[in-house]
Amino acid sequence: MSPHLFFFRALALAVTLAVFAGCPTLRPPCSASTCSGCCTDQGQCLAGSGQTTCGRGGTACKVCSLTESCVATTGACAPSSAGGGSALAGGAAGSGVGGGAGGGLAPGGGAAGGGMAGGQSSSDDVEVTCTQRWYTESDAGAVPCNFGSSAPQAVVLGDAGVTTFTPTVRPDGSFTLANVPRGLFFLRIGTAWYGTRERQLSLDYETLGRVDTALAGANTRLVLSAFNLVSWDEQAHFANLFSPGAGVAVEAFDQRLRDTPFDGDTEYDFTLPYDVLSQQLFVPLIDGARGDVTYLTQMSFDAASGEYRTLAAASSSTLTVTSMQLSSASFAMSSPPAAMTPLSIDQASFDAFAADLTPGTPSVGVEFAAGPRAVHERTSDGLAFVWGFFPSSVSTPPNPVSYPNPFPSTWGTSATVQVGNSVARQHPSAQQPRRYLSGQLQVLPLQSLASPVVATLSPPTSPQLNGAPLSGNHTGVGLRPSISFAAPRVGQPRRYQLRVEQLTASSGQTVARTAATFTLPPTETTLTLPPGVLVSGQIYVFSLSAVSNPGNLQVDVFDNRLPYATATVVSGLVRP
Repeated sequence: MSPHLFFFRALALAVTLAVFAGCPTLRPPCSASTCSGCCTDQGQCLAGSGQTTCGRGGTACKVCSLTESCVATTGACAPSSAGGGSALAGGAAGSGVGGGAGGGLAPGGGAAGGGMAGGQSSSDDVEVTCTQRWYTESDAGAVPCNFGSSAPQAVVLGDAGVTTFTPTVRPDGSFTLANVPRGLFFLRIGTAWYGTRERQLSLDYETLGRVDTALAGANTRLVLSAFNLVSWDEQAHFANLFSPGAGVAVEAFDQRLRDTPFDGDTEYDFTLPYDVLSQQLFVPLIDGARGDVTYLTQMSFDAASGEYRTLAAASSSTLTVTSMQLSSASFAMSSPPAAMTPLSIDQASFDAFAADLTPGTPSVGVEFAAGPRAVHERTSDGLAFVWGFFPSSVSTPPNPVSYPNPFPSTWGTSATVQVGNSVARQHPSAQQPRRYLSGQLQVLPLQSLASPVVATLSPPTSPQLNGAPLSGNHTGVGLRPSISFAAPRVGQPRRYQLRVEQLTASSGQTVARTAATFTLPPTETTLTLPPGVLVSGQIYVFSLSAVSNPGNLQVDVFDNRLPYATATVVSGLVRP
């Protein structure tokens, strides 16, 4: 599933949390399978390239020191003199749609072991390429990847211990890992480990926007004067800002503002601290003179039906945000035209593997996203949130669905469908749990909805932690527990993914940071965690997923072509 370019998510709307506490969020939980940027403690998926929100691949956002810069390609904090990677917002910071593969290099966690064949003696070189490509409606430039201080490595874990191979990255972003033993090894970038047996690898990835965008300096402000708003409802309405040319997507930006419309307002001047957005969410400057078109949308959430809809929208082709100045633009809002599509979910196909899911509250959710490509080919193509259906309990989505679409008819639309169980995991010191999805999540071009959406992949079967069922609580597992599982009942995975999250309590909420993320080839069904991933006295949750799409994920690490699917099971609380 695709990593969208949502720099701020509207998941924490007061009405959602107050009325449906404990129900699935508007987007699936922030993780390596749903976010190619970094995850905040509140579960928001951010771009992962800001000075105070640095990270890739669904890792926890980290704060770089005053002497460091966030490397955009790797999400690592590097000494400022080492260069900061590309300064483009975008990557594909997904919010809700899986993969973690569509926008940037995705570090995710600790080291990986297990599944090594004994007696490996022959050696060979591994050749790796890495190019970052920008796009809008067309090709918008490319540059070599800049890894900063996060040097890529090959890691082999054998009986004698860990062997590391470190290359020198060439100016074109490529590198050679010399004399790596044949067989399973792990390509490490920052804290991400990708298991493969291949000798030719690609880390190429795409980023929406222009290659030459820049970030805002101090005291940059933007006033969006909106009139003809639908009568504002403080509890149900929120506003979004999109500009595909600049790679800008800021959802529910009004939730970040001190002053917001009152109930009944039909006109309002939204004053955005653009420098803060640029610093924290890596939002670049918009330049109308370079062809950037800006879209302002007003959306609502219907608590009774669980439906999110676009109420009003407007665009501007002249807006230019000037660094360190006050910029402004007017938006004459109007009701967008309606589009219609069949929407049918073959529930029986999902029920066929219900016994393989982690027990929880049954849930279903659907989301439509639009982007500047005519037909969505990759999960990263969905820029702008258009429509969503996330009810508080299982119910059937409308069929057909009529959804307001304010974006150009030349844009394509993708659909994300999630069916499964909402699983609660709570830190003992917290009052509120963290929610996980155990089930299938898939994204596909909207035209594929002409037939019922059928489950294409089920989660790994018989998952165990140190020989005990994964879904239970585990105490005293040690610092190097072993994971084992069998192939899914439905579908053919292209790889498996294990995410290890450390839980803590903050302001009564259960929050998580990524301790490790591992990927394995589909032939590997065991994994022994190496030293340094788990810490004594801490509490963890493991999420184990099967991942499938048309790409060869063992060769093209960040290939996120559609249709894309993940299917996940979740552990209980794990204590070393």
